[in-house]
Amino acid sequence: MRKVNVLTMLVAMMAACLCAEFVHAAPTTQGSVTVVADTPPFFFTATVNYWVYAPNDPDNPYDSTVHYTYVYTVTNVPATPPAGLYPVPIDGFDVGVANDAGLIVFSPDDQDPATVPPTSFTISPLKVEFDFLTNGLGPIETGATCQQLVIQSPYSPGQVAFNAAFAGTSEDDVIIGPVVAPEPYPRTIGFWKNRVAGKKGLLAFFPDGQLDQIIDEAVASSTIFATADELKDDLQSKGNRPIEVRARQQLAALLLNLAAGSLFPAQCDARLFPDNMVDVDGDGIADMTVGDALVQIEAQILSGDPTLQLEAKNLADDINNGMGLY
Repeated sequence: MRKVNVLTMLVAMMAACLCAEFVHAAPTTQGSVTVVADTPPFFFTATVNYWVYAPNDPDNPYDSTVHYTYVYTVTNVPATPPAGLYPVPIDGFDVGVANDAGLIVFSPDDQDPATVPPTSFTISPLKVEFDFLTNGLGPIETGATCQQLVIQSPYSPGQVAFNAAFAGTSEDDVIIGPVVAPEPYPRTIGFWKNRVAGKKGLLAFFPDGQLDQIIDEAVASSTIFATADELKDDLQSKGNRPIEVRARQQLAALLLNLAAGSLFPAQCDARLFPDNMVDVDGDGIADMTVGDALVQIEAQILSGDPTLQLEAKNLADDINNGMGLY
């Protein structure tokens, strides 16, 4: 396969006049990537243009005070295929995302009617897929451009994967998308114990069924807790306890912090993301992600080894107290 990568990033003042038919504003960052797919017998050249706006950017055509806004268009560029290949339309496009927490995806209706609207989109934990198969206008034919595809996320810009495809032919590269996790704000076991117990003064945190949603999500993401009652029992344990129970208590709070992150930015009372980084050994250098730390903590608890369970308890405790987090 042949690939042409023209990934560029321009600041807003340099980019204000480009592609005015799509974005009539000055983005924080913009650029493009072009790939060539040539799997016999099919051939296409796809150029993806992107624009990124920070929260509260007054030039953002899709205003958001809490999300980064990522705008994409895909053009099927006319090009002469190599001998034996023939040009085909583009019927699918996907953009990688680090996490689907707080993710909003749409394609505005009031766009240039000459552009091709997506049939649908699908959100998964690692990517957003746009489909152009059955929208009544057909896929993105040679020379055509799709409508603006908008992804809004609390995650800030970084390099993510993208893929453009037709049938068995596809090509991928890297593009700018939502990848850098928001700043963490975990809560300690004391906070979660008192909130679960309904302590006055904390009832405003996670109202309207949010607490139950967080607990259910924490249980669903754990290999340790089978039910909400199990998690709450270990969270509220006290007194002289085996190290395994103390580790499970810190794990319960860690899982609740991560589950609360799934509500961000709708609420900001607690948040933690699997992609936040952790400095485990205190040398000022991040050693692993919170997601990796969670896997390690649960494995150490299940090991039955008190030494490893103590390590699990200490690591979870540090994370819940915000120590070594990035």
